[in-house]
Amino acid sequence: MVEMAFVLPVVLVLSLGVVEMSYALLHQHVISRITREGANLISRDVTLLDASNALKTMSAAPVRNSRMSLSQSTRDTAKAMIRMP
Repeated sequence: MVEMAFVLPVVLVLSLGVVEMSYALLHQHVISRITREGANLISRDVTLLDASNALKTMSAAPVRNSRMSLSQSTRDTAKAMIRMP
């Protein structure tokens, strides 16, 4: 039982660390996917409003609660910004 008292906290910390790291990787994947799709939409001459609506529709949990904005600085360049809470 003494061994269990020493090993259990270490195992719990490691397992919770793995769970947190997997959530971080999931959030990074979702944000990368959304920015890639936004760049693809903007490059096909879709209006910024339509592109923003499409990105908000396809967003998952980490981005759904954040503020997303698209802006076009010149005719050939656009900027996407996602602010996480």
